[in-house]
Amino acid sequence: ITDENGQLMGYIGSEEDITYIRDAEYKAEETNKRFVELTDRIPEIFIIISLRPMEKVVYVSPAFKKIFGRSEEELFKNPRIWQTDIISEERASVVDSYNSLISGTGGQISIDFRVHSTKSEDYWIHMIAELVRDEKGMPTRIVAVMRDITREKTIDQEKTEFVSLASHQLKTPISSMSWRVSSTCWQ
Repeated sequence: ITDENGQLMGYIGSEEDITYIRDAEYKAEETNKRFVELTDRIPEIFIIISLRPMEKVVYVSPAFKKIFGRSEEELFKNPRIWQTDIISEERASVVDSYNSLISGTGGQISIDFRVHSTKSEDYWIHMIAELVRDEKGMPTRIVAVMRDITREKTIDQEKTEFVSLASHQLKTPISSMSWRVSSTCWQ
């Protein structure tokens, strides 16, 4: 407040305690830091996709680049670029499941598929994706985790081949013994 000569006579103001706002901001920052620390260190791909107003990736962990051989920026520009790396025989099934999830007709998908990365390597991926809805039940985002299961698939294939070979190797001597027993009984 000033007098008629423009001299300062006093102040008028108000105060508000914003400690709770600062505390909430600090807690949110700490939670975000822990989330990023976790997702940056795990080998799984963690993706959050917003569906409103349009499909847009809002977070992807660094593991995306390790497996798909693509930068995070490519995924931010095109949220479905990962689908182009799916082996052609499996692509339609995965895309249909994903579209069903986005449309709201599905709540969660869990699917295995193969990808051919830009590094010219093939990987088996297990993806779990869940649709998140708002309080009105409208789809708002997708939270997905993709895990490289190539090693597990390779071990399963090797076990299958071993069992098949062992079964064949055991059948051959048993068959000949059975034939000898049968021919001895008829004599």
